[in-house]
Amino acid sequence: MYYLSEYFSSVGHRLFNVNDLDCFNLDLENDSKLFIDPTRVALSNNTMFDENSACTRIYSFFGHLLDLKRAGQQNVINNIIRKLQ
Repeated sequence: MYYLSEYFSSVGHRLFNVNDLDCFNLDLENDSKLFIDPTRVALSNNTMFDENSACTRIYSFFGHLLDLKRAGQQNVINNIIRKLQ
């Protein structure tokens, strides 16, 4: 397994350490390759799509995960992530 924290260490990136990333320390080899580009969502120019609402929901979701992490609720985070898979 190759984790996100190991990648950051291997490229000399010092912004994160393993303790900062434990709830987001993904197994890069086995992670699903789904990515939502929040910039693309925010700049959407489609009249059938409410980009403001979508951005609010995305930021709210990740903000909630970070709040849970700060509160020591790793088990709740794990349950949420399991339900998304």
